[in-house]
Amino acid sequence: MNSYKLNQLMKQNNKIYLLLIASLLIVFSAMAQQNKTFIHGKVTAKSDKLPLIGVSVIEYDSDNRILNGTTTDFDGNYTLKISGGGLSKVVYSYIGYKPVTKSISSATAIDVVLEDATQTIKEVNVIARKQVSTGVLNIAERDLTFAMSKIETKDLEGLQVASIDEALQGRMSGVDIVANGGEPGAGMSIRIRGTTSINSGS
Repeated sequence: MNSYKLNQLMKQNNKIYLLLIASLLIVFSAMAQQNKTFIHGKVTAKSDKLPLIGVSVIEYDSDNRILNGTTTDFDGNYTLKISGGGLSKVVYSYIGYKPVTKSISSATAIDVVLEDATQTIKEVNVIARKQVSTGVLNIAERDLTFAMSKIETKDLEGLQVASIDEALQGRMSGVDIVANGGEPGAGMSIRIRGTTSINSGS
């Protein structure tokens, strides 16, 4: 084998070695990047330093759209798979506590302390309103749950009528007051939601 063929063989071997090294670098880089797609940590309360169970850990993108989410376990620990975007953020929220926002960086372990968001009531004012009788029940008119019509006696003063039936004619919606006959002094019939009701019942 002459020197020319030997040089060609060495060049081919060098190319193969370079390809192998490049492939290994790509594999290692992918593995390292895959390891960084998970963040973990522990969430505790600032007041008593105890772990919080069920804290929402949610990843948002730059447009505040939810990408991934998880909750803390019994010991306050969490593991969240993140998308790997550089502009995403993680929000930790829990009922009764102020939410905390963390930007995703190269760190894979993020411990969070949540601060109590409850407010102390300094003063309580109790206002009582007098109960107003509607003439039917002793409850306030704004608390009624049924239809009611009411006529004051002052509205009937000065009317030239022979009886109270005649005075009430045509003054209340849904109430029909008609005479039983055409003779003077004939009795009157009072029908509430009679022929004007849905079923037209009398």
